[in-house]
Amino acid sequence: MTQVRRLAALVAALVVVATVRAQTLPLVSNALGSNMVLQAAPDNARLWGWTAGPSQTVTVKLGGDKQMKKAVSSSVAPYFWSVDLDPVVASLHDYSIAITSGSSSVVLDNVLFGQVFICSGQSNMQMSVAAAFNASQEIALAAKYPQIRLFTVGQATISATPLSTFANIEQQWSVASPASVGNGQWSFFSATCWFFGREMADKLRVPIGLVSTNWGGTYVQAWSSPDALSKCKSSNQEENTRVAFDGPNPNQPSVLWNAMVVPLLPMRIAAVAWYQAEANVSPQGDLAYVCQFPAMIQDWSQKMNSKNFHFYFVQLAPYWTDDHTSLAGMRLAQTAALLLPYVGMATAVDLGDPTSNVGVIHPRDKQTVGLRLSRAALNLSYGQPVSWLGPQAIKAVADPANGVIVLTFKVQAQYGDTLQVRPIPACPGNAAQCAGFEYLSSNNTWISVSGPASVLDATSRIAIPYNPSHNPQSVRYLMADWPLCSVYTSSNLPALPFVVQITK
Repeated sequence: MTQVRRLAALVAALVVVATVRAQTLPLVSNALGSNMVLQAAPDNARLWGWTAGPSQTVTVKLGGDKQMKKAVSSSVAPYFWSVDLDPVVASLHDYSIAITSGSSSVVLDNVLFGQVFICSGQSNMQMSVAAAFNASQEIALAAKYPQIRLFTVGQATISATPLSTFANIEQQWSVASPASVGNGQWSFFSATCWFFGREMADKLRVPIGLVSTNWGGTYVQAWSSPDALSKCKSSNQEENTRVAFDGPNPNQPSVLWNAMVVPLLPMRIAAVAWYQAEANVSPQGDLAYVCQFPAMIQDWSQKMNSKNFHFYFVQLAPYWTDDHTSLAGMRLAQTAALLLPYVGMATAVDLGDPTSNVGVIHPRDKQTVGLRLSRAALNLSYGQPVSWLGPQAIKAVADPANGVIVLTFKVQAQYGDTLQVRPIPACPGNAAQCAGFEYLSSNNTWISVSGPASVLDATSRIAIPYNPSHNPQSVRYLMADWPLCSVYTSSNLPALPFVVQITK
Protein backbone atom coordinates (compact mmCIF):
# COMPACT_ATOMS: atom_id res chain seq x y z
CA MET A 1 0.00 0.00 0.00
CA THR A 2 2.85 2.37 0.83
CA GLN A 3 4.48 1.72 -2.53
CA VAL A 4 1.18 2.32 -4.30
CA ARG A 5 0.68 5.64 -2.54
CA ARG A 6 4.22 6.74 -3.34
CA LEU A 7 3.81 5.79 -6.99
CA ALA A 8 0.50 7.65 -7.19
CA ALA A 9 2.07 10.75 -5.62
CA LEU A 10 4.98 10.61 -8.08
CA VAL A 11 2.63 10.31 -11.05
CA ALA A 12 0.51 13.22 -9.77
CA ALA A 13 3.61 15.37 -9.35
CA LEU A 14 4.85 14.55 -12.84
CA VAL A 15 1.46 15.38 -14.32
CA VAL A 16 1.46 18.78 -12.60
CA VAL A 17 4.97 19.57 -13.81
CA ALA A 18 4.27 18.37 -17.36
CA THR A 19 1.08 20.43 -17.52
CA VAL A 20 2.83 23.61 -16.38
CA ARG A 21 5.64 23.12 -18.87
CA ALA A 22 3.17 22.64 -21.70
CA GLN A 23 1.31 25.88 -20.96
CA THR A 24 2.05 29.10 -22.78
CA LEU A 25 3.41 31.53 -20.24
CA PRO A 26 1.25 34.61 -19.70
CA LEU A 27 2.01 38.18 -20.72
CA VAL A 28 1.86 39.10 -17.02
CA SER A 29 2.97 36.76 -14.23
CA ASN A 30 0.11 35.24 -12.24
CA ALA A 31 1.89 36.41 -9.07
CA LEU A 32 0.57 39.86 -10.05
CA GLY A 33 -3.01 41.05 -10.42
CA SER A 34 -5.66 43.66 -9.83
CA ASN A 35 -6.03 44.69 -6.16
CA MET A 36 -2.37 44.01 -5.43
CA VAL A 37 0.14 46.14 -3.54
CA LEU A 38 3.46 46.95 -5.20
CA GLN A 39 6.57 47.90 -3.27
CA ALA A 40 6.71 51.68 -2.79
CA ALA A 41 9.54 54.22 -2.89
CA PRO A 42 12.43 54.25 -2.42
CA ASP A 43 12.24 50.84 -4.13
CA ASN A 44 11.46 50.30 -7.78
CA ALA A 45 8.41 48.07 -8.07
CA ARG A 46 8.81 45.37 -10.71
CA LEU A 47 6.35 43.96 -13.25
CA TRP A 48 7.23 40.90 -15.32
CA GLY A 49 5.94 38.26 -17.66
CA TRP A 50 6.53 36.61 -21.04
CA THR A 51 5.77 37.38 -24.65
CA ALA A 52 4.55 34.95 -27.28
CA GLY A 53 7.73 35.26 -29.31
CA PRO A 54 11.31 36.51 -29.12
CA SER A 55 12.46 40.13 -28.80
CA GLN A 56 8.98 41.61 -28.61
CA THR A 57 8.31 45.09 -27.22
CA VAL A 58 6.24 45.40 -24.05
CA THR A 59 4.73 48.75 -23.04
CA VAL A 60 3.74 49.48 -19.45
CA LYS A 61 1.63 52.51 -18.58
CA LEU A 62 0.99 53.47 -14.97
CA GLY A 63 -2.02 55.64 -14.19
CA GLY A 64 -2.61 56.77 -17.75
CA ASP A 65 0.49 58.78 -18.65
CA LYS A 66 2.07 59.18 -15.21
CA GLN A 67 4.71 56.65 -16.22
CA MET A 68 5.38 54.81 -19.44
CA LYS A 69 8.04 52.14 -19.66
CA LYS A 70 9.11 49.88 -22.48
CA ALA A 71 10.92 46.58 -22.40
CA VAL A 72 12.01 44.03 -24.97
CA SER A 73 11.56 40.37 -24.16
CA SER A 74 14.49 38.01 -24.35
CA SER A 75 15.49 36.49 -27.69
CA VAL A 76 15.40 32.94 -26.36
CA ALA A 77 12.51 30.99 -24.91
CA PRO A 78 10.60 31.54 -22.71
CA TYR A 79 10.87 35.22 -23.80
CA PHE A 80 10.93 36.81 -20.37
CA TRP A 81 10.49 40.56 -19.88
CA SER A 82 10.53 42.81 -16.83
CA VAL A 83 10.07 46.50 -16.08
CA ASP A 84 11.21 48.37 -12.99
CA LEU A 85 8.92 51.32 -12.39
CA ASP A 86 10.20 54.65 -11.16
CA PRO A 87 9.70 54.82 -7.38
CA VAL A 88 6.12 55.61 -6.34
CA VAL A 89 5.37 57.05 -2.91
CA ALA A 90 3.17 54.87 -0.70
CA SER A 91 -0.40 56.13 -0.49
CA LEU A 92 -4.04 55.09 -0.68
CA HIS A 93 -4.25 56.38 -4.24
CA ASP A 94 -5.19 53.45 -6.47
CA TYR A 95 -3.60 53.05 -9.88
CA SER A 96 -4.44 51.31 -13.11
CA ILE A 97 -1.58 49.64 -14.96
CA ALA A 98 -1.91 48.80 -18.66
CA ILE A 99 0.50 46.28 -20.18
CA THR A 100 0.53 45.63 -23.92
CA SER A 101 2.59 43.64 -26.37
CA GLY A 102 1.38 43.42 -29.96
CA SER A 103 -2.26 42.35 -29.88
CA SER A 104 -2.07 41.15 -26.25
CA SER A 105 -2.96 43.40 -23.36
CA VAL A 106 -3.62 43.17 -19.62
CA VAL A 107 -5.00 45.86 -17.31
CA LEU A 108 -4.35 45.69 -13.58
CA ASP A 109 -6.83 47.81 -11.60
CA ASN A 110 -7.03 49.09 -8.03
CA VAL A 111 -3.28 48.77 -7.47
CA LEU A 112 -1.75 50.41 -4.38
CA PHE A 113 1.86 51.15 -3.52
CA GLY A 114 3.09 50.29 -0.02
CA GLN A 115 5.06 47.55 1.72
CA VAL A 116 4.98 43.93 0.51
CA PHE A 117 5.76 40.92 2.69
CA ILE A 118 6.05 37.22 1.87
CA CYS A 119 4.86 34.85 4.64
CA SER A 120 6.02 31.24 4.40
CA GLY A 121 6.51 28.04 6.38
CA GLN A 122 4.45 25.09 7.52
CA SER A 123 1.16 24.60 9.40
CA ASN A 124 1.58 27.33 12.01
CA MET A 125 1.91 29.79 9.13
CA GLN A 126 -0.87 28.10 7.17
CA MET A 127 -3.32 28.11 10.11
CA SER A 128 -5.88 30.79 9.33
CA VAL A 129 -7.56 33.58 11.26
CA ALA A 130 -10.65 31.37 11.56
CA ALA A 131 -8.65 29.06 13.88
CA ALA A 132 -7.15 31.80 16.05
CA PHE A 133 -8.42 33.14 19.37
CA ASN A 134 -11.42 35.48 19.04
CA ALA A 135 -11.82 34.44 15.42
CA SER A 136 -15.26 35.95 14.86
CA GLN A 137 -14.24 39.38 16.13
CA GLU A 138 -10.94 39.31 14.28
CA ILE A 139 -12.57 38.34 10.99
CA ALA A 140 -15.19 41.09 11.34
CA LEU A 141 -12.43 43.62 12.08
CA ALA A 142 -10.86 42.92 8.67
CA ALA A 143 -13.50 45.18 7.11
CA LYS A 144 -11.60 48.14 8.56
CA TYR A 145 -8.41 47.32 6.63
CA PRO A 146 -9.11 47.66 2.89
CA GLN A 147 -5.55 49.01 2.50
CA ILE A 148 -4.25 45.48 3.21
CA ARG A 149 -4.23 43.20 0.17
CA LEU A 150 -3.93 39.41 0.30
CA PHE A 151 -2.63 36.67 -2.00
CA THR A 152 -2.44 32.94 -1.15
CA VAL A 153 -0.45 30.43 -3.18
CA GLY A 154 -2.20 27.09 -3.69
CA GLN A 155 -0.84 23.80 -2.42
CA ALA A 156 -0.99 20.37 -4.12
CA THR A 157 1.81 21.37 -6.48
CA ILE A 158 5.38 20.19 -6.25
CA SER A 159 8.05 20.38 -8.90
CA ALA A 160 11.44 18.81 -9.51
CA THR A 161 12.42 21.88 -11.55
CA PRO A 162 11.80 25.62 -11.05
CA LEU A 163 8.43 26.89 -12.29
CA SER A 164 7.96 30.30 -13.87
CA THR A 165 4.37 30.71 -12.69
CA PHE A 166 2.18 29.20 -9.99
CA ALA A 167 0.35 26.03 -10.98
CA ASN A 168 -2.21 26.66 -8.24
CA ILE A 169 -3.44 29.89 -6.67
CA GLU A 170 -5.80 29.53 -3.73
CA GLN A 171 -6.59 33.24 -3.39
CA GLN A 172 -6.00 35.83 -6.08
CA TRP A 173 -5.01 39.31 -4.94
CA SER A 174 -7.93 40.45 -2.77
CA VAL A 175 -8.92 43.47 -0.71
CA ALA A 176 -8.97 42.57 2.98
CA SER A 177 -12.50 41.87 4.16
CA PRO A 178 -14.26 39.33 6.38
CA ALA A 179 -14.67 37.08 3.33
CA SER A 180 -11.04 37.28 2.21
CA VAL A 181 -9.62 36.84 5.72
CA GLY A 182 -11.96 34.23 7.24
CA ASN A 183 -12.23 31.34 4.78
CA GLY A 184 -11.88 28.23 6.97
CA GLN A 185 -9.31 27.11 9.55
CA TRP A 186 -6.71 25.93 7.03
CA SER A 187 -7.53 28.04 3.99
CA PHE A 188 -7.07 31.77 3.67
CA PHE A 189 -5.97 33.79 5.28
CA SER A 190 -2.87 32.92 7.34
CA ALA A 191 -3.39 34.14 10.92
CA THR A 192 0.28 34.80 11.63
CA CYS A 193 0.66 36.68 8.36
CA TRP A 194 -2.55 38.66 8.86
CA PHE A 195 -1.81 39.78 12.41
CA PHE A 196 1.74 40.69 11.43
CA GLY A 197 0.48 42.67 8.44
CA ARG A 198 -2.23 44.37 10.44
CA GLU A 199 0.30 45.56 13.00
CA MET A 200 2.50 46.89 10.20
CA ALA A 201 -0.45 48.71 8.65
CA ASP A 202 -1.29 50.32 11.97
CA LYS A 203 2.27 51.40 12.68
CA LEU A 204 3.44 52.43 9.19
CA ARG A 205 0.15 53.90 7.96
CA VAL A 206 0.74 52.67 4.41
CA PRO A 207 -0.87 49.95 2.27
CA ILE A 208 0.36 46.44 3.02
CA GLY A 209 0.58 43.52 0.60
CA LEU A 210 0.73 40.01 2.08
CA VAL A 211 1.73 36.95 0.05
CA SER A 212 1.07 33.67 1.87
CA THR A 213 2.92 30.60 0.53
CA ASN A 214 3.02 27.66 2.93
CA TRP A 215 2.37 23.95 3.37
CA GLY A 216 1.79 22.18 6.69
CA GLY A 217 4.12 19.42 7.85
CA THR A 218 7.00 20.37 5.58
CA TYR A 219 10.76 20.27 6.12
CA VAL A 220 13.06 23.21 5.51
CA GLN A 221 14.74 21.15 2.78
CA ALA A 222 11.64 21.35 0.61
CA TRP A 223 11.79 25.17 0.76
CA SER A 224 15.51 25.28 -0.02
CA SER A 225 17.12 25.42 -3.45
CA PRO A 226 19.73 22.86 -4.51
CA ASP A 227 22.34 25.60 -4.02
CA ALA A 228 21.28 26.07 -0.39
CA LEU A 229 21.16 22.33 0.27
CA SER A 230 24.66 21.91 -1.13
CA LYS A 231 26.01 24.10 1.69
CA CYS A 232 25.11 21.52 4.35
CA LYS A 233 25.74 17.84 4.88
CA SER A 234 22.85 15.46 4.34
CA SER A 235 20.71 15.06 7.44
CA ASN A 236 18.77 11.94 6.36
CA GLN A 237 15.60 14.01 6.49
CA GLU A 238 14.85 14.16 2.80
CA GLU A 239 11.33 12.86 3.34
CA ASN A 240 8.96 13.28 6.23
CA THR A 241 7.65 9.82 7.05
CA ARG A 242 5.65 10.99 10.05
CA VAL A 243 3.11 12.95 8.00
CA ALA A 244 0.83 11.35 5.41
CA PHE A 245 -0.08 13.56 2.46
CA ASP A 246 -2.95 13.17 0.05
CA GLY A 247 -1.50 13.60 -3.40
CA PRO A 248 2.05 14.80 -4.05
CA ASN A 249 4.50 14.47 -1.15
CA PRO A 250 6.02 17.92 -0.51
CA ASN A 251 8.83 16.61 1.69
CA GLN A 252 11.38 16.15 -1.03
CA PRO A 253 14.40 18.39 -1.60
CA SER A 254 13.62 21.74 -3.25
CA VAL A 255 10.15 20.83 -4.56
CA LEU A 256 8.38 23.69 -2.75
CA TRP A 257 11.18 26.11 -3.52
CA ASN A 258 10.63 25.28 -7.18
CA ALA A 259 6.82 25.44 -7.12
CA MET A 260 5.92 27.98 -4.42
CA VAL A 261 8.89 30.37 -4.12
CA VAL A 262 10.63 30.65 -7.49
CA PRO A 263 7.59 32.30 -9.17
CA LEU A 264 7.96 35.12 -6.61
CA LEU A 265 11.66 35.78 -7.12
CA PRO A 266 11.27 38.81 -9.43
CA MET A 267 8.90 40.52 -6.96
CA ARG A 268 10.20 43.52 -5.01
CA ILE A 269 9.41 42.98 -1.33
CA ALA A 270 10.12 44.54 2.06
CA ALA A 271 10.79 41.30 3.99
CA VAL A 272 9.92 37.65 4.61
CA ALA A 273 8.10 36.31 7.68
CA TRP A 274 8.77 32.62 8.41
CA TYR A 275 7.18 30.08 10.78
CA GLN A 276 8.63 26.59 10.34
CA ALA A 277 10.88 24.00 12.02
CA GLU A 278 8.44 21.62 13.74
CA ALA A 279 8.85 19.09 10.92
CA ASN A 280 12.63 19.15 11.37
CA VAL A 281 12.44 18.33 15.09
CA SER A 282 14.18 14.98 15.64
CA PRO A 283 17.11 13.64 17.71
CA GLN A 284 19.62 15.00 15.17
CA GLY A 285 17.42 17.61 13.52
CA ASP A 286 18.77 20.57 15.46
CA LEU A 287 22.36 19.82 14.42
CA ALA A 288 21.32 19.85 10.77
CA TYR A 289 19.07 22.90 11.10
CA VAL A 290 21.94 25.03 12.42
CA CYS A 291 23.32 24.88 8.89
CA GLN A 292 20.18 24.38 6.79
CA PHE A 293 18.18 27.34 8.04
CA PRO A 294 20.83 30.07 7.66
CA ALA A 295 21.81 28.57 4.30
CA MET A 296 18.21 28.85 3.10
CA ILE A 297 17.93 32.48 4.25
CA GLN A 298 21.17 33.47 2.54
CA ASP A 299 20.14 31.71 -0.65
CA TRP A 300 16.71 33.38 -0.73
CA SER A 301 18.49 36.71 -0.33
CA GLN A 302 20.82 36.00 -3.23
CA LYS A 303 18.09 34.67 -5.50
CA MET A 304 15.84 37.66 -4.80
CA ASN A 305 18.73 40.00 -5.63
CA SER A 306 18.21 41.92 -2.42
CA LYS A 307 21.14 43.82 -0.92
CA ASN A 308 19.35 44.29 2.40
CA PHE A 309 17.20 41.18 2.57
CA HIS A 310 15.17 41.25 5.79
CA PHE A 311 13.92 37.99 7.24
CA TYR A 312 11.86 37.47 10.41
CA PHE A 313 11.13 34.06 11.92
CA VAL A 314 9.21 32.55 14.81
CA GLN A 315 10.94 30.51 17.51
CA LEU A 316 8.84 27.41 18.16
CA ALA A 317 6.02 27.34 20.70
CA PRO A 318 5.52 24.58 23.30
CA TYR A 319 4.04 21.21 22.37
CA TRP A 320 4.62 17.60 23.38
CA THR A 321 7.24 15.38 21.69
CA ASP A 322 8.26 11.75 22.10
CA ASP A 323 11.86 12.23 23.21
CA HIS A 324 11.36 15.34 25.41
CA THR A 325 14.61 17.01 24.28
CA SER A 326 14.64 17.55 20.51
CA LEU A 327 12.21 20.47 20.55
CA ALA A 328 14.33 22.40 23.05
CA GLY A 329 17.40 21.76 20.93
CA MET A 330 15.59 23.03 17.82
CA ARG A 331 14.72 26.31 19.53
CA LEU A 332 18.43 26.88 20.14
CA ALA A 333 19.27 25.84 16.58
CA GLN A 334 16.85 28.40 15.18
CA THR A 335 18.77 31.22 16.83
CA ALA A 336 21.81 30.49 14.64
CA ALA A 337 20.06 32.59 12.00
CA LEU A 338 20.36 35.66 14.23
CA LEU A 339 24.05 35.79 13.31
CA LEU A 340 23.01 36.86 9.81
CA PRO A 341 22.45 40.55 8.99
CA TYR A 342 18.88 41.86 8.82
CA VAL A 343 17.43 38.77 10.54
CA GLY A 344 15.07 39.05 13.49
CA MET A 345 13.14 36.61 15.67
CA ALA A 346 9.77 36.55 17.39
CA THR A 347 9.70 33.91 20.10
CA ALA A 348 6.56 31.90 20.81
CA VAL A 349 8.22 30.00 23.63
CA ASP A 350 5.63 31.22 26.14
CA LEU A 351 2.54 30.78 23.94
CA GLY A 352 1.70 27.14 24.61
CA ASP A 353 -1.96 26.20 24.17
CA PRO A 354 -2.62 22.75 25.71
CA THR A 355 -6.34 22.85 24.88
CA SER A 356 -6.04 24.08 21.29
CA ASN A 357 -8.90 22.71 19.20
CA VAL A 358 -6.59 22.50 16.19
CA GLY A 359 -3.94 20.48 18.03
CA VAL A 360 -1.50 21.40 20.78
CA ILE A 361 1.22 21.98 18.17
CA HIS A 362 -0.91 24.86 16.82
CA PRO A 363 -1.33 27.53 19.53
CA ARG A 364 -4.24 29.83 18.80
CA ASP A 365 -2.61 33.03 20.05
CA LYS A 366 -1.31 34.17 16.69
CA GLN A 367 -2.01 37.79 17.65
CA THR A 368 1.03 37.86 19.94
CA VAL A 369 3.13 36.11 17.29
CA GLY A 370 2.16 38.76 14.74
CA LEU A 371 2.85 41.55 17.21
CA ARG A 372 6.34 40.26 18.02
CA LEU A 373 7.18 39.77 14.34
CA SER A 374 6.09 43.34 13.70
CA ARG A 375 8.33 44.65 16.48
CA ALA A 376 11.33 42.99 14.84
CA ALA A 377 10.40 44.41 11.46
CA LEU A 378 9.70 47.90 12.76
CA ASN A 379 13.12 48.03 14.40
CA LEU A 380 15.32 46.28 11.83
CA SER A 381 13.57 47.30 8.60
CA TYR A 382 12.25 50.74 9.52
CA GLY A 383 14.56 51.93 12.29
CA GLN A 384 11.83 52.49 14.86
CA PRO A 385 13.02 52.49 18.50
CA VAL A 386 11.11 49.44 19.70
CA SER A 387 12.52 46.35 21.41
CA TRP A 388 11.99 43.01 19.68
CA LEU A 389 14.23 40.43 21.36
CA GLY A 390 13.82 39.13 24.88
CA PRO A 391 16.63 38.90 27.45
CA GLN A 392 19.60 36.75 26.40
CA ALA A 393 21.75 35.15 29.12
CA ILE A 394 25.45 35.90 28.69
CA LYS A 395 26.99 34.92 32.06
CA ALA A 396 26.30 32.86 35.20
CA VAL A 397 28.24 33.25 38.45
CA ALA A 398 27.76 31.11 41.55
CA ASP A 399 27.53 32.95 44.87
CA PRO A 400 27.68 30.15 47.49
CA ALA A 401 27.75 32.59 50.42
CA ASN A 402 24.24 33.75 49.51
CA GLY A 403 23.06 30.51 47.91
CA VAL A 404 22.29 32.07 44.55
CA ILE A 405 23.44 31.92 40.96
CA VAL A 406 23.65 35.40 39.48
CA LEU A 407 22.64 35.53 35.82
CA THR A 408 23.59 38.43 33.59
CA PHE A 409 21.38 39.17 30.60
CA LYS A 410 21.65 41.25 27.51
CA VAL A 411 18.51 43.41 27.50
CA GLN A 412 17.43 45.94 24.90
CA ALA A 413 17.50 48.65 27.54
CA GLN A 414 18.18 51.31 24.89
CA TYR A 415 14.49 51.03 24.01
CA GLY A 416 13.34 51.26 27.60
CA ASP A 417 13.09 47.54 28.36
CA THR A 418 13.69 46.32 31.92
CA LEU A 419 13.79 42.86 33.46
CA GLN A 420 10.77 41.43 35.24
CA VAL A 421 10.28 38.18 37.17
CA ARG A 422 6.83 36.64 37.13
CA PRO A 423 5.36 33.65 39.00
CA ILE A 424 6.40 30.29 37.56
CA PRO A 425 3.43 28.88 35.63
CA ALA A 426 2.11 25.40 36.30
CA CYS A 427 3.05 22.53 34.02
CA PRO A 428 -0.05 21.50 32.02
CA GLY A 429 1.15 17.92 31.49
CA ASN A 430 3.99 15.52 32.30
CA ALA A 431 6.39 17.32 34.64
CA ALA A 432 9.35 15.68 32.91
CA GLN A 433 8.44 17.60 29.76
CA CYS A 434 8.29 21.00 31.50
CA ALA A 435 11.18 23.14 32.68
CA GLY A 436 12.09 26.57 33.96
CA PHE A 437 15.48 27.12 35.58
CA GLU A 438 17.71 24.08 36.17
CA TYR A 439 21.33 23.65 37.18
CA LEU A 440 23.71 20.75 36.57
CA SER A 441 25.12 19.31 39.79
CA SER A 442 28.59 17.81 40.18
CA ASN A 443 27.13 14.31 39.69
CA ASN A 444 25.72 15.33 36.27
CA THR A 445 22.11 15.57 37.39
CA TRP A 446 19.90 18.46 36.31
CA ILE A 447 18.13 19.90 39.35
CA SER A 448 15.04 22.07 38.99
CA VAL A 449 15.06 25.44 40.73
CA SER A 450 11.87 25.50 42.73
CA GLY A 451 12.26 28.88 44.38
CA PRO A 452 11.48 32.16 42.66
CA ALA A 453 14.08 34.27 40.89
CA SER A 454 14.70 37.84 41.99
CA VAL A 455 15.76 40.94 40.09
CA LEU A 456 19.10 42.40 41.19
CA ASP A 457 19.43 44.99 38.45
CA ALA A 458 16.45 45.74 36.21
CA THR A 459 18.71 46.31 33.21
CA SER A 460 20.83 43.16 33.39
CA ARG A 461 20.85 40.79 36.41
CA ILE A 462 18.68 38.32 38.26
CA ALA A 463 19.43 35.71 40.94
CA ILE A 464 18.11 32.17 41.30
CA PRO A 465 18.47 30.06 44.46
CA TYR A 466 20.56 26.88 44.58
CA ASN A 467 22.14 24.46 47.05
CA PRO A 468 25.92 25.14 47.21
CA SER A 469 26.58 21.51 48.17
CA HIS A 470 25.53 20.50 44.65
CA ASN A 471 28.55 22.33 43.23
CA PRO A 472 26.72 23.30 40.01
CA GLN A 473 28.55 23.31 36.67
CA SER A 474 26.00 24.85 34.31
CA VAL A 475 22.60 26.47 34.38
CA ARG A 476 19.88 26.20 31.76
CA TYR A 477 16.46 27.71 31.18
CA LEU A 478 13.37 26.52 29.26
CA MET A 479 15.15 23.44 27.88
CA ALA A 480 12.07 21.24 27.57
CA ASP A 481 9.06 20.65 25.36
CA TRP A 482 6.99 22.96 27.54
CA PRO A 483 8.95 25.95 28.88
CA LEU A 484 7.81 27.48 32.15
CA CYS A 485 8.58 31.12 31.45
CA SER A 486 9.06 33.49 34.37
CA VAL A 487 11.57 36.09 33.13
CA TYR A 488 10.27 38.81 30.82
CA THR A 489 10.91 42.37 29.82
CA SER A 490 8.57 45.25 30.47
CA SER A 491 7.52 44.89 26.79
CA ASN A 492 6.23 41.35 27.46
CA LEU A 493 9.13 39.70 25.64
CA PRO A 494 10.18 36.44 27.35
CA ALA A 495 13.80 35.59 28.05
CA LEU A 496 15.18 33.17 25.49
CA PRO A 497 16.09 29.54 26.25
CA PHE A 498 19.76 29.05 27.11
CA VAL A 499 22.49 26.80 28.49
CA VAL A 500 25.37 28.66 30.19
CA GLN A 501 28.44 27.37 32.02
CA ILE A 502 28.75 28.65 35.59
CA THR A 503 31.76 30.73 36.59
CA LYS A 504 32.93 30.01 40.10
